[in-house]
Amino acid sequence: MKKKLLFLKNNPQEILHREKVNERLRFAAAHDVNTVLKYLGTTGKGLPSGMVEQARERYGDNVVTHGQKESLFTRICKAFINPFTAILFVLAAVSAFTDIWLADPGEEDAVTVIIITTMVMISGILRFVQETRSGNAAAKLSAMIETTTCVERMETGQQEIPLDEVVVGDLVHLSAGDMVPADIRIIFARDLFVSQSALTGESEPVEKYLCLDVQAASITEEPNLAFMGSNVISGTAVGVAVAVGNDTLLGEMAKALNSKPPKTSFEKGVNSVSWVLIRFMLVMVPVVLFINGFTKGDWMNAALFAISVAVGLTPEMLPMIVTTCLAKGAVAMSREKVIIKNLNSIQNLGSIDILCTDKTGTLTQDKVVLEYHLDIEGKEVNLTDLAGKYVYIDIWATWCRPCRAEQPYLEQLIQRYEGKDIAFVSISTDRDKKAWEKLVKTEQLQGIQLYGGRGNSFIESFVVRSIPRFILLDREGKIIEADMSRPTDPRTTELLDSLISL
Repeated sequence: MKKKLLFLKNNPQEILHREKVNERLRFAAAHDVNTVLKYLGTTGKGLPSGMVEQARERYGDNVVTHGQKESLFTRICKAFINPFTAILFVLAAVSAFTDIWLADPGEEDAVTVIIITTMVMISGILRFVQETRSGNAAAKLSAMIETTTCVERMETGQQEIPLDEVVVGDLVHLSAGDMVPADIRIIFARDLFVSQSALTGESEPVEKYLCLDVQAASITEEPNLAFMGSNVISGTAVGVAVAVGNDTLLGEMAKALNSKPPKTSFEKGVNSVSWVLIRFMLVMVPVVLFINGFTKGDWMNAALFAISVAVGLTPEMLPMIVTTCLAKGAVAMSREKVIIKNLNSIQNLGSIDILCTDKTGTLTQDKVVLEYHLDIEGKEVNLTDLAGKYVYIDIWATWCRPCRAEQPYLEQLIQRYEGKDIAFVSISTDRDKKAWEKLVKTEQLQGIQLYGGRGNSFIESFVVRSIPRFILLDREGKIIEADMSRPTDPRTTELLDSLISL
């Protein structure tokens, strides 16, 4: 989740594009079949052959972005180049120059060079081999999604085509055992049950059917939408592709994972120690050289002694020992069916005291983050802007009568705590943004009014099944109550009063 948030934050154009795709999915879910087909430029018999390329140019290929595999040269450099090995390589070169090339005939001594080179090579080879094996294993897992699907087009009828050739507007035929090739709108279904565990974490199959009047809390819960990466458990169906490739929910997740991860605490620690030793060496070696050179007058012996000091200050065995231990840990975890792509991550994993995950098993933060929401004026709002205040969040919709019944009491709360360190945020789940804007302006609703729409990650992360839903956050954005009492409940003012008095 954190990666996804950072990805969106650093890509404002991607935010707008994602919102357009979500609007397309919401439109498909909310309108009848004929309207959706017309909107996507297709027919009940599939796309005309002449429209396929146009659809591909407009909406893109059905290819999910994966991280580019690093070249052999890059992987070798990463395995062998670090501060410690760089020092050892330099010392090996200097030792070869002084002990072999400048040595008198018959007095050549290559022991130091051989030992240092051997240590560096063992360390680099172990790291290179283990990370290559892990990368290949991960690539095999990614290849599991490569398959074909049955698509109906106007001229050719039903045919099996590769997954990446599906375009927006294609009619997709599904049966038990098939994988949904894109985000599709169901136009026909018979006893259709799909598994969306890859997206939602829910292990139970979900029934999909033609329905327009269901008020789903998120896009993934729309009964007439099926998503890329889902598997058909039973039944048959026909659907029209609404989003493909990176525009799908699965594609959005894949793109977020391509961002460069931050350095682990292990990497930071090793680099810190390395640079301390390097700085100490850069000071000590010249001092030893000049003291011996001026006192004894033999600058060659002084230089050799200074090099010996540098070698003594460098822990030759450390890179090999560290790499060997990490590689052994990776092998041990592979026996438990855990793939370690980066050896340095083992140290972070071993230092964990408490591991918190959401229902999908992905790592979460200990605070709530609004990735992207708009206020009534169209400005972007993030909960980080409210740092230092308690935040009382109301998840509602204009069509929800219980939500509307709470509005007057929420207004009273806002007036009661005006000027206090508490912010009131209302997030709408309406499909119709114009209806939300009209109500907010007509009734002059107070507080921070945000439009979340359907299928946003904030609502999904709290598994919002019904509204109104209230959430209370502390000054740091951490959750105090994930299911807070309503404004009509006297306990609400009691709790807020106690917090503000602290």
